[in-house]
Amino acid sequence: MLLATVVLVELLARAMTSEWLDLASWPGVRQLANRNVALRPYQVPSDGYGRHWVLRPGWSASGPGDANVLLSSPDAAYVGPSINSAGFKGPEIPQDRSSLPRLLFVGDSVTFGLNAFDYVRVVESRLSTRAVPTICINAGVEGYATRNAWLERGRYRAQHPDVVVLLLGWNDLYGEDGSYGTAWRSFESIRMVRKLVRSAAALADPLGYATSQRWKTKRVDPADPAIARYANYTPPFLGRLEQLGEALSDGGGRIVLATLPALYRDGDRPSALALERGHLPEFTDNPLVLAAMTRQVNDGIRQLAARRGWQLLDLDLWAAGLGADKASYFSDSVHLNQSGLHIMGQFVADWLDSHGGLPSTNAR
Repeated sequence: MLLATVVLVELLARAMTSEWLDLASWPGVRQLANRNVALRPYQVPSDGYGRHWVLRPGWSASGPGDANVLLSSPDAAYVGPSINSAGFKGPEIPQDRSSLPRLLFVGDSVTFGLNAFDYVRVVESRLSTRAVPTICINAGVEGYATRNAWLERGRYRAQHPDVVVLLLGWNDLYGEDGSYGTAWRSFESIRMVRKLVRSAAALADPLGYATSQRWKTKRVDPADPAIARYANYTPPFLGRLEQLGEALSDGGGRIVLATLPALYRDGDRPSALALERGHLPEFTDNPLVLAAMTRQVNDGIRQLAARRGWQLLDLDLWAAGLGADKASYFSDSVHLNQSGLHIMGQFVADWLDSHGGLPSTNAR
């Protein structure tokens, strides 16, 4: 009976976490799941999916800074983001679909940017100054993982993009539980219990929990056994990223996969400034573990692009090329500050213009 109970609990846990069953999107469960999602004023919970949210169409505001413990001071004055009527960050999107090439940038908070500023607008401005006018649509949403982007694929396709840049993976990576390469990786019930414990701590004191994770003490340990475990890490979310790219390419868009620009890179010893600014996943205090995981994610993205014949925008190599001053362009391990976003936007614009990523306006 004990064995039968253990098996039943494990099967139930697997059913509850199955991406095919997706219990969080069932009526009732959906409302409960979305009730516990911390949202900003310009975000609203999804009507159709649990653990999912979208930007509030038509929202705009200026005033006191929000309590973003990762990216900004809660006391800072700021100009808030503007959300257009289609529910994307930025200005209204022209209704005439035949006027200019459309570039859609799908991503998380890196793409969403800092308050009113983001690299997508830099791309649009730089291409315009190079006599390559485009319509750039920022489909980045803070907190989005590949699952969230997959759920929005219909809205993305409705914009009829000519080029789709996919910059996703950080929230999937940070959502890992540290079990990779361990015996209990195969037991979904144990992983679920660990997630529930973490969720309970976060819900009890969201700001305190986030702050403790943001500023926890780091140790640089090249001998950490976790580094060896993640040397062969296979990111489980790459399959969904491929599905998303396939769905958007079927809509006629040219797919560009972007690697993740990271503060901590495999093979580099973090500088004092990098250690001060960086933040780590819940399950580790070693920046080198995050670097090993990021290397595997970026290698997987490169292999996926090569296998599918999609274009590769290697922002990982771009970030590495920033040299010794790289940390000065980051606000934490994954987010670029305004200076970093600005030069990344210029790089992306130049890359798109020089790598055949833009369709001819006359051909349209």
